[in-house]
Amino acid sequence: MASTGFHKFISRFLRNAVCISACLLVQPWYLAAAADTTDGAIPLKGALPGDNVLTTSAAQTADILGIRQQVEQIISLRTIGANSGSDRHQLNNYRAQVLRKIFEADLQTQAAESRLEFEIAYAYDAIMRQQRKENSVNQVFNAVNFTQSGVLGITASVSDLHNKFVAESTQALVSGGVGTTLPTLGILYGKVAKAKHLTPPAFMSSYVNGKPVDGSDLPPLVMRYLDSPAPGESRTRREVLNAEWKQYYKADMANRKTLSGIDDGKARSQGYLNGRLTLLWSLYTTIEGFNSDLLSLLNQARGSTTVDYPPSSTRIGASPSLGKNADHAARLLHLEPLLAELNSLNASGEDSERKRELQITLLETLISGGLDMAVAGDRCQKELNYQADVVLAQLTDRQSGLTQKIFEANFIQNGVFGSTASYCYLKKFPNTGGELLLVSGGIGLLLTGASLLAMHGGWRKNETGPNSLADFFNLRPATEKGFSPLVMDYLNSPAPERTDGKTRRQCLMELWDKRSVATVDLKDRRTLERLGSMPSCKHDTIKLVVNRIALLTSLRQQLNEFDVELLDLLRKAWPATIAASPPDANSGLTPSANAAATLLGVHGLMTTDRQTDEDAKLLITRQVLEGFLSLITDADEIGHEIDSEFKALNRMERLKNRVTQLTDNLNFLQGGILGLVATSLGLTGKPQDVKAANYTVITTSAIGTGMAALSMLEQHGGWRPDKAKPNALGAAFGKYSERLDLSPVTFQYLNSVAPDSKLNLSRRETLIKYWKESKVLSVNINKDSEVQKLSAEGKAHHWWSETIKMVNNRLTMLFDLRAVLRSSNVGFYELLKAVD
Repeated sequence: MASTGFHKFISRFLRNAVCISACLLVQPWYLAAAADTTDGAIPLKGALPGDNVLTTSAAQTADILGIRQQVEQIISLRTIGANSGSDRHQLNNYRAQVLRKIFEADLQTQAAESRLEFEIAYAYDAIMRQQRKENSVNQVFNAVNFTQSGVLGITASVSDLHNKFVAESTQALVSGGVGTTLPTLGILYGKVAKAKHLTPPAFMSSYVNGKPVDGSDLPPLVMRYLDSPAPGESRTRREVLNAEWKQYYKADMANRKTLSGIDDGKARSQGYLNGRLTLLWSLYTTIEGFNSDLLSLLNQARGSTTVDYPPSSTRIGASPSLGKNADHAARLLHLEPLLAELNSLNASGEDSERKRELQITLLETLISGGLDMAVAGDRCQKELNYQADVVLAQLTDRQSGLTQKIFEANFIQNGVFGSTASYCYLKKFPNTGGELLLVSGGIGLLLTGASLLAMHGGWRKNETGPNSLADFFNLRPATEKGFSPLVMDYLNSPAPERTDGKTRRQCLMELWDKRSVATVDLKDRRTLERLGSMPSCKHDTIKLVVNRIALLTSLRQQLNEFDVELLDLLRKAWPATIAASPPDANSGLTPSANAAATLLGVHGLMTTDRQTDEDAKLLITRQVLEGFLSLITDADEIGHEIDSEFKALNRMERLKNRVTQLTDNLNFLQGGILGLVATSLGLTGKPQDVKAANYTVITTSAIGTGMAALSMLEQHGGWRPDKAKPNALGAAFGKYSERLDLSPVTFQYLNSVAPDSKLNLSRRETLIKYWKESKVLSVNINKDSEVQKLSAEGKAHHWWSETIKMVNNRLTMLFDLRAVLRSSNVGFYELLKAVD
């Protein structure tokens, strides 16, 4: 027996040595932890060669979390075989500790992202507020110019009909001077206009503070991640990020004045605010990379990305149905055998090491699945940010800027030539004056044609590689896809509520087509390749980018819905009831951790005499995961509402801008054409032609004045093309909704006071105070009727309530509410930290 055991040990040692050597010779970067099938341990499928070896990325992540030794012990125990009861117990202790630390890092990353999301939303609101103000001012200048030109054109023509030639020429001269001055003032205003009231209120400092973007106030593990070098890089991630900022944005973390802070009370230009937004997104996407590293470490600690069971002589009854969502998640995660065995152990009432092992595996798999989907979502988010904040921003700025410049040039040339022509008339050179007006009319028509072309927005070189839509549309080979097998299986499977068997991919395609989310032909492969930024797509246009953003947003929201299934699976597979217990004043928890313990009702598990109870620690981990998933699924629901509102707003604003620009261009066009006709008639010198010319000028002036008034009305925009559904803002105001169901944990969290609250107000009350006192909203939420319109629920809400102004305010509030819900991660990760 001893000889047989010795030979088995030698055989295993030689086999592992050969595997490690082969990996080192062929692909040293592809090493991962293997998991041998051992007695009493869960056999794992898909293990990779290289026992006792972590990839460079996973090893570095383990060092950041301070669990390198524990991870290596897990791999070592699995390799040599945890045969004895004590070895299995120790292995499970290591696994539970590593799981908690990885989950804590995940929560810290989520907390950092939510903090940056609030800062981004605040900066974006300021930019949009200033942009709307500048657009309104420009449109007022345009409308006033059209109006004065129309009014003075009418009075000048009437004077001419009454043979008051001096008065006519003087009025035309004044009109030309005013027409030149107004666009000049508009240009100067655009140069000096700045956004005011930017400093966030002090009582919101735990959510948004407007400080320079240097990443100094992020959670500790996220800070360690930023201050560590990526594999193969000598500089830290922060140093690499700072080098890029220096090169592209003239920002330096060593000089806070260059980091676009808005907490100094100064008014700032749109360019400055755009710079802040760029830095925030850059920091956000850098932090998102932590999720991928955490997933890699967790899967290597588990031994594989999937869990399977070999045939067993032990007969285990099939797991009963857990419900559509839970059953679907279990199939995607290959957890059916685990759930069957766990159900059998629960039914027998046995409290064994095997049961704890299964519970740990369940939590590992759920967190791994959540991270896997989050990594795919992060990729979509990164692509979204680039498309919206870089590509679309450049194209729309170019379009609106060029169109406004052409308008201003048209006004100026019309004013200059008109004034000169009027002067010629006063000096008795009527033919010269008429010829100048002909030239002016011709130039005006050319500029109007250029303005109509500028409405298309032009194009921009496509500088990105294939994006998530390329994978979604199956445009790339399987070996090159950016999505994991889990994500692909998820997209290619029917949603649990579907009865027609259509996959999520098919449903999204139908949704995009039927609800006009996409304004391009999704059946044309060439179009799909352009949406997916495949190599065949050489240039981007506003229409293409807007469609790309809409589809990426929907895809990201679809990935978020997996959290609902994970939550349902956790509750059904491991139901837990914890007796309520009052908070312990001497628990030693931080205020945030204490608040989280109160929210989850786990104070009884945190008592001193149970600090070494591994079952209690595991149960706390389970409760934190449930609390996290409960709040994140509601945050995802708000994200779905944001997606819907954003698409509606985008359609409304694009239609408004197009109609307004078209109206102004038609005004220039009719003025140019009728102006040429009138001038040509006047040059004949015949009395009847001169009279007809005056009536023509009166006509075009009246039309111009009417169209100027129409363009001012169009600035308000129309109503949304689809029906608004009730949203979560009712919950923020403490209202009950019959059509929207948020979890009890969410309501409890919103109605609780944050530990660092300076005003002893609940989170919900703090949000309302912020909305009332800051300058982020343009509606009066003191009126209950306005709250009903914002929440799209109540007698005061009607279809005509859905204006651009209302949807803009609703979006701002939904972004803020989602960020507040995600801030719960601070308490959760501090509670997990306290467990060990």
